[in-house]
Amino acid sequence: MNIISMHRLAKFIPLLRRGVWRSLNIELNAYQLPDENFVFTFRQIANPVGLPSQSVLQFLEKTETADSVFEAYLPNYLLASVCTLRTAAQYWQYLVTQTEPTKKAKNQPRQLWSAAEYYLNSQANGCDYLALSDPSSEPGYVKVINIFHVKLLDYTDSSLQVLAGKHTEGETLYLIEVASFLELIGFESDWLARPASPVRRTLYAYGLTREPLACYLENGAEVLTFTLSDCLAICEYLILKKGNSRAADFLIALGRIPLEARCQVIRTPKRSHLSIRQV
Repeated sequence: MNIISMHRLAKFIPLLRRGVWRSLNIELNAYQLPDENFVFTFRQIANPVGLPSQSVLQFLEKTETADSVFEAYLPNYLLASVCTLRTAAQYWQYLVTQTEPTKKAKNQPRQLWSAAEYYLNSQANGCDYLALSDPSSEPGYVKVINIFHVKLLDYTDSSLQVLAGKHTEGETLYLIEVASFLELIGFESDWLARPASPVRRTLYAYGLTREPLACYLENGAEVLTFTLSDCLAICEYLILKKGNSRAADFLIALGRIPLEARCQVIRTPKRSHLSIRQV
């Protein structure tokens, strides 16, 4: 077992979303945890200075800081080792004293290190100028106006959580919470979140979207959602390949009364201020 493996966190593996880290005149692709903190893969740390991702691992082992590395699910549900911004800053600082700037590098180590330290110090001092803009104002977001709990199958207490939102053009979009849908058809909520899931790869052929939609509450909590088309694709697979009766009942119920009509007859939906973005 190498030094990275010994420090992997096994109790909780977070799901990341894509993000862009900005500080001073530096802008890098990154990932964000549910609490909005930035993390980076080895490649994202090393590429801006024109070095291979293996150089980050060598740095961690040499400096015995591998305990700052942990595992997380990327938006496509693959498992990856990621580092905090603090670790990235330490790597760039190390390069300042160890290497000459490479011609291939887009940003030199000293610039990256300075930008990272500036960002971290500003956050530690409670400055708010680095705060993210309102996500609902960015392209690709849908403002969620209602949350419905739809009772679909009579023989189970499970209900479907449906989030209704508005496109900028005014079109209503209905999204289904992943966990509530999977529970309704008899599966654990992480069934499709397991790394390199062969089932998920198979479902792509049935029309499953490669990446889910993520809804973010004001407190930073994240809810993953399927489109109705995703749910229909999963049901088709389960019926044809597994003979799943709940999936069949799901389709029958929606055939009798469509999802949109079911939501419209609920008089007092729960309201929430959420935004949605494809991750």
